[in-house]
Amino acid sequence: MQTCGTCMKNKKLKKQQVLYVKMFGDFSLEYQGISLIAKKKKETQFARVLQLIFHSGEKGISREHLEKVLFGERTLDDANHAIHSLIYNIRKKLEQTGLPKGKYIISRRGRFYWNKEIPFEEDAQVFEEYCSRARRAGDWEEQLELCWKAVLMYKGAFLKGSAQEGWVKAERERYQTMFRKLVKYMAELLRTKKAYIQLEKLGRHVSKAAPYEEGELLVLEALTGMGRTEQVEILYGETMEKYRQVYMEEELVKLKDFRRKMQEQLDHPYDILDNIQENMTERLEKVKEPYQCNWVVFREIYHMVARMIERSGQQVQLMLCTLTDMEEHPIRSDEYAEVLSRYIWESICRSIRAGDVVTRYGRGQYLVLLINTKPEDCQEIQKRIDAQFRKKNTVYEIRYNVKSVRSLNNAKDDQNLS
Repeated sequence: MQTCGTCMKNKKLKKQQVLYVKMFGDFSLEYQGISLIAKKKKETQFARVLQLIFHSGEKGISREHLEKVLFGERTLDDANHAIHSLIYNIRKKLEQTGLPKGKYIISRRGRFYWNKEIPFEEDAQVFEEYCSRARRAGDWEEQLELCWKAVLMYKGAFLKGSAQEGWVKAERERYQTMFRKLVKYMAELLRTKKAYIQLEKLGRHVSKAAPYEEGELLVLEALTGMGRTEQVEILYGETMEKYRQVYMEEELVKLKDFRRKMQEQLDHPYDILDNIQENMTERLEKVKEPYQCNWVVFREIYHMVARMIERSGQQVQLMLCTLTDMEEHPIRSDEYAEVLSRYIWESICRSIRAGDVVTRYGRGQYLVLLINTKPEDCQEIQKRIDAQFRKKNTVYEIRYNVKSVRSLNNAKDDQNLS
């Protein structure tokens, strides 16, 4: 469905005289700084009719299309009467919102239009206008300025919260494709100009407006270009954890590939060993606690430990702590798991040593590396964790699973035997 929505043509009109229609993200109407539509009404027939009429703009929407969207395959005795009754009720409701009195929706030759007496501005239509103007721009500076105006208009998928199929789904996919192409073009242009501050801004906007569309990769690239290596490492770990939790394996592969390219660029300035060591040394107050890290760092530490115990002969245990109910069923509910996650984390950290390592593996599950620990010692550690956890007066429990970390050679032998 192509859009040519009516936008404010007379620039002399004050901003507060325009009805602002937001289609990207959650649907909303705003007039004179006041929201006109409540959350509970955003999926009603009231909202669906307005969405269609605003988005169709000067072309209007046919009675047949409106009937199909509202009633689907249902057969009504008098669909025409039902639609006109609905339009009448919408006019009454709009009048109660504080809009200037008027007819709002007009009918002409079997089509419905928004009344031009109250000008409106729809974000999706403005987005398209900026994209079109950017393509026709004479120089790259003007083009980039228009691209920025377009990309910042996109604040989420088209009618993100709508469960409608048909025209909404088609438009959502069309705008997503336009947004991806726009971001790709802007990123290439900003790379060429080495405009890393703007590239970082672009990446952060993409991460917020379209999660898992590789916005984080643009931020990592920008931070790398500016030599902000410490921030790169932190963001990389956070991003890997975020992507892992939603099991987006394809995105994880992309992120790892970028990581390899990024590592090739991370060169530190010349320095002496004393300064390097001092910069790597942990703060004293942190050493009193176990090493707390994200899953990506935890896995790398696990790999390192498996190599070290080959020569040191130390025993290291991997312990999984799972939050369960009284019948030992894992807690997967968002509500319960998130409330108790802080409790179980604190209980573990207060019960293990500074040389041990802990990470949150997933909702209600935590992994602990117990360094220089025998299997029989794990029961005592579990008792300490349970004692801390019971102080929270909760009916939930922690289930434990423990396996010894195998050295590389032993792991290879196990693989050969299997």
